[in-house]
Amino acid sequence: MKTQFPSQWLERMKAIIPSDEWELFLKSCTKPLPKTFWKKKEITLPQDWNIKKAQKIPEAYFFQNKNLDTPLGKTLSHFCGHIYLSSLSSMLAVHVLDPQPGEVIVDTCAAPGSKTTLLSERMNNTGVIIANEIDRRRINILQDNINRLGVQNTILSQKDARNIDQYFGEEVDRVLVDAPCSNDAHGRKNSKFYGNIWNESDIKKASKQQEKLIKSAFSILREGGEMVYSTCTLAPEENESIIQNFLSQEKNAEILPIDLGNIPHHKGIDHFLDTKYNTEITQNVKRLYPHLCDTQWESECFFLARIRKKSLQKRPFPKLQTHTGFKILKKNRAAEIITRIQKQFGINKSIFQKKILIEHQDDIFLCSPDITNQLKKVPVITAGLKIYNRIKGITTEFALHIGTEATKQILQIDKSQKEKFLYGYDLNIPSDKQWTQGQEIIIKYKNYPLGHGKIVNGKIKNKLRSNLVYK
Repeated sequence: MKTQFPSQWLERMKAIIPSDEWELFLKSCTKPLPKTFWKKKEITLPQDWNIKKAQKIPEAYFFQNKNLDTPLGKTLSHFCGHIYLSSLSSMLAVHVLDPQPGEVIVDTCAAPGSKTTLLSERMNNTGVIIANEIDRRRINILQDNINRLGVQNTILSQKDARNIDQYFGEEVDRVLVDAPCSNDAHGRKNSKFYGNIWNESDIKKASKQQEKLIKSAFSILREGGEMVYSTCTLAPEENESIIQNFLSQEKNAEILPIDLGNIPHHKGIDHFLDTKYNTEITQNVKRLYPHLCDTQWESECFFLARIRKKSLQKRPFPKLQTHTGFKILKKNRAAEIITRIQKQFGINKSIFQKKILIEHQDDIFLCSPDITNQLKKVPVITAGLKIYNRIKGITTEFALHIGTEATKQILQIDKSQKEKFLYGYDLNIPSDKQWTQGQEIIIKYKNYPLGHGKIVNGKIKNKLRSNLVYK
């Protein structure tokens, strides 16, 4: 096994970290991160949770209850999409981007979904987020998290973000480039990272990719549009150098200040080895280090830069292409499906107001209407929230996120039945229920909708989506 910190890494860090902070920095690099999460604004958390507000980010909390029997990721609050486990720095990138309701936003490297879902929360599920991820395995994780949170304003796309400008003109309000990097932050998740995984050659590989990412992302911004570039590495070649080289090439780009308030941080470095950085970069970019913390903030290594497009580049607008079979349902057909669902479960129609339905093969998706204009621009994997299948009926997503409003065809279950259902078992029909073959039933435990079942041969057949079943 290699030593904990490679000599090359130590040399590099000594050129970056102030000498009076050096020992504390080294001790903090592999210190486990505290448990943090963000929650939806309308959600009330269980009373036995011991939580504390985090600095600056309204949705963010520290979880402090070490005596909770259930791991945080196995709680019903997590299962039902009320919370998202995430580091504070990950949330900070979204906070700095400052998304607004109704905007068009591109998240270029979106998996696993902490930033995409928080973007949606900040936008009140309006506007549209194009959540792009090139890796098929990671996009499956991204899709699972979007479904778990009940996001309705997102289009998932699987393209190389270095070529994202092939699909948009200069029309996007904001872009988040949380760039793949050499990942110094991983030391707080895996203490053996520096000794077993870190490699100086990864810095050069990552920086080449980052140069293309930031250029492509900037080119799709509208005039006055903003981009946040972030990494979880301390390597200047992936941070200040990327920003300096980019600004030297893009004369209609300007770097903006970032207000982190009382969050402990440093400004950018003014030089690294033989490279000097412009004052405007040093003063405006922000660096977060693991040893810079207080009672309301603690995170891993992180870097942030905020850039605005001053004027248009006047580049050719890409030709629109029809990439997939996603189609918007006509009003009368959408109304027919909504009425059927509403009557079946006693759901108020108002929750479908200002929404549209999109179909793809036999699947029906509930979406923000702003998605409409983007469907033909990017290759779509999925859009909005899948709530219905013409053959199978309602979906787990419907049960979790629309089922909260159901007043009919509900089964309230006890703790032992809850465990049975979450492990994928079928349930018995209570003697006081006159349900018939084929009826769909929303399963609830206390105030938590858990999923749904269907009456099959005298049983409630468990229809919980397979990846949610407890193993």
